[in-house]
Amino acid sequence: MSKKKQAFTLVELLVVIAIIGILVALLLPAIQAAREAARRSSCQSNMHNVALALLNYHDANGAFPQGFEHACTTSNDSASPDCNGEGVAAWGWAAYALPYIEETGLFDKARVGERPPLPRFTSLQSVLNNNDPGVTQALQSPVPVFRCPTDVGGLLVAETDVFLDGYALNGIATVRSNYGGVFGNGRLALTNRLRTQVGPTAGNGPCPGIKSSGDGIFYRTSDVAMRHITDGASKTLMVGERATQLRTLGDPTVPLWEHADFPGGFNLFGVNSNNMGYSTFRGAQHVLGYAGTMQVDSGVACQHSAARLALLNDTYDRVSSRHGFNSNHPGGAHFALADGSVRFVSENIDTITYGRLASRADGEVLPEAF
Repeated sequence: MSKKKQAFTLVELLVVIAIIGILVALLLPAIQAAREAARRSSCQSNMHNVALALLNYHDANGAFPQGFEHACTTSNDSASPDCNGEGVAAWGWAAYALPYIEETGLFDKARVGERPPLPRFTSLQSVLNNNDPGVTQALQSPVPVFRCPTDVGGLLVAETDVFLDGYALNGIATVRSNYGGVFGNGRLALTNRLRTQVGPTAGNGPCPGIKSSGDGIFYRTSDVAMRHITDGASKTLMVGERATQLRTLGDPTVPLWEHADFPGGFNLFGVNSNNMGYSTFRGAQHVLGYAGTMQVDSGVACQHSAARLALLNDTYDRVSSRHGFNSNHPGGAHFALADGSVRFVSENIDTITYGRLASRADGEVLPEAF
C-alpha cells in the first residue's frame, strides 16, 4: 500500500519564504556594492582619460587650455560696460581638449575656437550668432568620457528646472559633464580680485589674501603651464567631480535642484554668464569648481566680505554645494591631478589640506597621504 504524499504546511511555506527573503536582503547590498565599485572604476578611468587629454594639449600648445574665454581685452574688464559679459556664451576648457580624446570631428563641427570677426566678442558667441544647426547638434552630442556612470542626471544641463536658462548657451540646452576644472582655493570677489584664506576661520579676520586671478590651473583666460605649478604636479588638483543631484543639509536624499536655481554637474562646452568678468553665480561655475574657501563679497569693501567653506560633498548650503566638488560615490569624489593620476579624495579631508591642494603655487608643505 503506497504512502500518501504530504504537502508543505503553511508554516513551512512561510519559513521558506522568510529564509529566501533573508538571503535576498543579505545579497542585495553586496550586489549594489559590486555595481558601484564597477561604476566607480569606470568613472576613475574616464577622468584619467580627461587628464591625459589635458596633458597632451599641454604638450602640443605649451600650456593647459584656458578655463573659459572672455570677450574683453582691457586691463579693467569689469569696469567696461561692453565687457560685463551680459548673456555672452564662451568656450570652456573641455571644448579645447576634445581633439585629444579622439573627438576631433565634434571639435570641428562645433567650430571651437574660431577667431571672432569683431573684437570684444567670444568665439563661441560669434559661432552661435550664425544660427548654424550643425553647431547646435554638436553642442548636444554626448561625450561619454565626461560622464560618471554613477551620476543620475540627464544628458542636457538646461532642463526646465534651471533658473532663466542660466546654464544654456544662447538659449541652447547643451550636453552635461560631471568633470570640472579646479579654479583654486577661493573665488573672485566683486572687485575682480581673488580673496582666499583656508581653514575654518576663513573670512573672520581682516582682508584675506588678494590675488588677481584663480590660484589653480583653470580660470578666465588662464594660461597655466607646468612651470607655474611649483607645488608639484602630483600635489595639485586639476579636475574634479560634481554630481547632478546635490545634497542639502536638511535632507540629503532630496536633490538640490528641486530647491535652488541651479542644477549640479558642469556644462561640457562652456559658460553663459551675466557677469563673465567675475567668477560669479552664473559664470565660471558652469565649467569650474572651488575647493576649500569660497570667498563671497557682499560689497566692494573688504570689511563687507564673508566666506563659505566649499567642502567636498558639501551639504552646508546651496551656494557652496553648487560651486564646489561632490559626487554620488559614498565617502568622497575623484580628482585628477596635474601629473595625470587620479585620486579618490575623502570627504573628511582636512579643510586646509583640501584648499592647498587646489592651489598650484602656495609653497605650503602637504602631507604624503590625503
